[in-house]
Amino acid sequence: MVNILGSCLSGATLITDSMHTKKPQGNDIGHCFIAIDPALFRDREDFTVDVTRFCDDLRSTRPSRSWWRAIHSGTMRPSGCRKGDRSARASLTR
Repeated sequence: MVNILGSCLSGATLITDSMHTKKPQGNDIGHCFIAIDPALFRDREDFTVDVTRFCDDLRSTRPSRSWWRAIHSGTMRPSGCRKGDRSARASLTR
């Protein structure tokens, strides 16, 4: 679904395309932003409670490696740490 919305809908090449990232102009990066009002589907308060519970469950998940913890989209990295930086691992432990 991500590839359909981010590539096909925006006109960027699919990751399986032999020309992926090789177009003569532009960065060939596709984006798709969708805003959804949860209140159209259910009570906003119930939705917020369920999302909070889900995020709490993820955070309390036992890590598969002793130096890492389960994170979810939106989890902040410690300031000054780049993605993949080993020093970030130490500060993201339980």
